[in-house]
Amino acid sequence: MTTLTGLQDCDMVWFRNPFRHFPVYADMSCSSDDFKPSRAPLDNRLNTGLYYMKSTNRTIEMMKYWRAARERFPGQHDQAVFVNIRHELVGKLHVKIEPLDTVYYGGFCEYHDDPEKVYTIHADCCVGVDSQGARSQGLCRGLEELHEPGTGGEAEGCFQVDVPD
Repeated sequence: MTTLTGLQDCDMVWFRNPFRHFPVYADMSCSSDDFKPSRAPLDNRLNTGLYYMKSTNRTIEMMKYWRAARERFPGQHDQAVFVNIRHELVGKLHVKIEPLDTVYYGGFCEYHDDPEKVYTIHADCCVGVDSQGARSQGLCRGLEELHEPGTGGEAEGCFQVDVPD
């Protein structure tokens, strides 16, 4: 029996069910700060703010390896450790890791403003919880205005968000 697992940070806004565009052939799919489909998957700036993983023997070993690798990188958070070991995970454990397209799984690092395509937006590129919360709240206000009758946003189909530099 396969169990599906998805994890995310608390600085993520969901607009609709994000499972629709997760690659079914990947062992792990994760968000990216700068996605280019022409790049090799591991050459994209992977971000573990949102990741989806199938529960298989291979991914269980991957999680054990990732957790154990924290000792090799003292003081680094889980994403930094993941970025450091991503090639090892693929080479040693033969997992398939795919970045998620930022058109659907956006963030403030690579922002797309098409509400018909966006599934999630991550407050990446914001330093500190206060900044992440403020940017996420601003995003939610922009969405409320989009759906508020008489504001013009619903006719234009776009919304404005204060995106960090």
